[in-house]
Formats: sequence, C-alpha cells, structure tokens
Amino acid sequence: MKNSDTKRIYINLSNISTGGSIQVAMSFIEHFVKSEINPKFYFLFSRKLYVEINNSHLAPYLNRLSYKITSKRSLFFYFTIMQPKKIFTLFGPLYCIKLLPGRDWITGFAQAWILFPKNKVYDELDLITWLKFKIVFLIQKAFYFNSNTLIVEHKGIKTQLEQMFRNKKIIVAKNSLNQVFLNPSNWKPIQKPKTDKFKIGVIGRNYIHKNLSIIPLVKDLLEKTHSIKAQFYCTLTTKEMEKMSEEFREKVVSLGELSINQCPDFYNKMDMIFFPSNLECFSATPIEALYMNRNIVCSNLPFNKNIIGKFGVYFEPNDPVSASEKIAATLKKQINGQLKEAKKFVFSNYKSEERFNIYINTILLNE
Repeated sequence: MKNSDTKRIYINLSNISTGGSIQVAMSFIEHFVKSEINPKFYFLFSRKLYVEINNSHLAPYLNRLSYKITSKRSLFFYFTIMQPKKIFTLFGPLYCIKLLPGRDWITGFAQAWILFPKNKVYDELDLITWLKFKIVFLIQKAFYFNSNTLIVEHKGIKTQLEQMFRNKKIIVAKNSLNQVFLNPSNWKPIQKPKTDKFKIGVIGRNYIHKNLSIIPLVKDLLEKTHSIKAQFYCTLTTKEMEKMSEEFREKVVSLGELSINQCPDFYNKMDMIFFPSNLECFSATPIEALYMNRNIVCSNLPFNKNIIGKFGVYFEPNDPVSASEKIAATLKKQINGQLKEAKKFVFSNYKSEERFNIYINTILLNE
C-alpha cells in the first residue's frame, strides 16, 4: 500500500469472514463496480472475502478495483502509523489507535453482544467463556470510540446505541436483500439428499447465540407429538459439525457452508426455514426466506419482530415445545397469499440500492 496518495479512501473489509457480513460486502462491491462513481477507493479484503468474490459472479469485476488482501493485525500497525484521513470499515470495529485529529473514520456497527450486554445467552456460558466474552467485547467497544460516525442496520439499534456512544454521529442503513436473490442467472445449485420428509432449513454458523442445540429436541417433538416426520438441514462446515453433539450429528444433515450464489437454491429446496437465534442486531435470514416464499419460524424477540412483523411465525425463545407447535401449526395452514404479500413487503422495504446510497453519501461527505 502506497502512502503517497493522501486522497485515497480506504474501504476496510479486512475483518469480513462470515456469511452475513460477506453478503453485505459483496452487495456493496457489486453496486460500486456497476455505478458511475469513481472516487479513489482502495479496498482491503480478508482472504475469506477474496475467495468468495473470486468464486462468484463478481469475479470478472475484480480487475476494476484497487485492492489488497490483508489482515486485521497488519492493518492495526499500518493505520496506527499512517493515520489515513478517511477509512470506511463496513463492519467494525476498526482496529487501530487514533493519534491525530481531523480523521474521518466511519464504521459499521452490528455487534449485538456489545449492544445488549445483559443478554440471556451469557447465562449459558461457563465462567471462563463468560470472562473471555466480556473482555473481548469490552476491547471491541473501546475501538469503536475511534470512529466519528457509526452506521447501523435499523433505527431501533440507533436508539439503543445513542445511549452508549453519546457523541457519535449514528446513521441508519437498513440491512437488505442481496442482489443475487433478484438475478436467478447468478444462482448456483446445491446438492441435497432426496427425502420424503418435511424439509426444514437452518442457515448460518454454529455460534452459541444461534441456539442450534435445540434442533434435535424440536425434531423429536415434531414426530412424537405432532406425527410430522421432518428433516433439518443446516449449513455448517465439517469442523463445525464435529463440535456439535452426537445427537445433533445424528438428527441434522449439514449441506456444508454455502456461497452467496447458493443461498437462493437452499431456500428453494426447503419447505420452511427455522431461525432459533437468541441474539442479533439484524439478520438477513428472515427477509431472505420471505422473499423466497418460505415461511420462517423464529424466536419471539425484537430483532425479528421489528424487521418482519406479522409475516413471521414466532415461538418462545429456547422453548422446543413452543417451536414444534408453531412449526406444526404453520405446516397445516400455510397461506400462499400471505407469502406473496411478504415477498412484496421485503422487496419494497429492504432494497440494497438504498443502503449503498447511504454508505456512499456518508463516505463521500466533505470530499
């Protein structure tokens, strides 16, 4: 990275590593390369994000970008020493130490563990893990103070965050449907074992707050209490599956980690989506499921209800009995008309173009 160009604007994507953040990063890149905007953006990719882009429909556009593959650790020293005037970090925190005034550092905030420090997921942790999480997120919170502007994914998050960062400018850029869902020509198929059972999809990683551990019991209750033979499909890697319980591995089939281009086909091949997460800021899973005409049964928590409202089917958090009852009831009375309305709702309210425009206007302010 050359340091002679003082007008360079850094687009920091070095800490993008998981599905949710990857789809937002790829959406941003796709809008950028197809726009007529031509600022001096310099992209900083994580290795994981670069591989994802290179294996997607965006690969041909890489030669239009100025970029470098790097790590958070390398950037900590580079940014701390060079003190660039403008850095946009899609999802923070920005790991560096601010030493000079007049820096315009903009950072996306989507860390629910910081936003809700008294969440119930902490009750599930052993003491060592509890202490580790508290220290890690305390450090992350401190780094957020480096930024002048924070960008969040929902107005409810902004209201909450204003109590924590009182002197920061906070802007809302709603999480949105990735463009790939609108372009079937970019979809890639997934391989799924054939079954006559009711197919329930669970998309995402095996983080503790995702609450995947209740799935085996939900499956048992569906069969024993409601006479529904169901097969749950998740998207965990081989290493993630090895860490799950023996019962989970026996009762849940993993289709492996998906690329963004495979996600639409995953939804298409499922009869319903199950989203038992206990802690989020704004997950795209509910809006993706509804756009693909799939009912979603999810935890009765604000981060779901505030996003999809009447279009979600809600069960009591951490309650497998409630979850199985809601799945069974939804299966017996699926209403196609409501799903069509839900798809229109998602398309009208969660457009990635609007999010991109907010990002760009914020980044280019005062340029």
